[in-house]
Parts: sequence; C-alpha cells; structure tokens
Amino acid sequence: MLVKRTTILLAIAAIASCKDASKKVLSADTIRVVRSVAPHPVKVKKRPSLQARIQGAWTDGSKDGPVIEIRPDSIYYFRHGQAYKYTLSGDQINIFYADFSYSGKISFANDTLVMDSPEYDISKFWKSKD
Repeated sequence: MLVKRTTILLAIAAIASCKDASKKVLSADTIRVVRSVAPHPVKVKKRPSLQARIQGAWTDGSKDGPVIEIRPDSIYYFRHGQAYKYTLSGDQINIFYADFSYSGKISFANDTLVMDSPEYDISKFWKSKD
C-alpha cells in the first residue's frame, strides 16, 4: 500500500512540476529570430480569364496599327471593316465568318497571342500600342 501511495504522489509531483507550454513567454531576441526566418505572406495574383486576356486591339506585324480588335462577343477586322461573332470553350475559339468557320486553339507565349488551327496553321498577334 505504501508503494502504491508513493508512486501516486511521485506521479502527481511530476505532473505538477511540468511547465505549461502555452504560457511560455518569448524574449525579444526570440521574436526577432522568428520574424526573420518566417516566410512573408505571399500575395497570389489572380490570373485574368482567357476571355479577358484576349480582348483588345492586336497586330500581326504586317502593317502599322491593329489588324483585329477582339471584343467580348466579336472580332472586328480593320481591313474588312466588319466584325464576326466568336465563341470560346476552354482554350478553343470558333470564329463564324460569313462563308466558313475557323476553329483553333488559343495560347500565350509571353505577351504573344497564338491561334493554332490544324486547317489554317498558326497565327501570332501582339497587343497593338495604337
């Protein structure tokens, strides 16, 4: 009985002597080190949608100024003075001309808009400064 009582008292004394880690006070030096090592919050820039990225005036380099202007629902061709409807589905674009339809994949290489069609090859455009 005495052994059991002594064991219980030693266990209680051991538990009581443990420090509560949540009440630990940090020194100013410790805080400085933690701040210098801890990563700074990273702001994640949300990438605009493909629809938003393609909008604007674009040139293909064949003449001064833009050759097309991509609007929310149509593409205006400056040479023809006419706009044609288009649709986007993922990275696929379909342009509906008067007598045929164009279908291709849209991608970007840095600031270059690339339209790749198995039927019509690759077309590249750059944002027009005009």
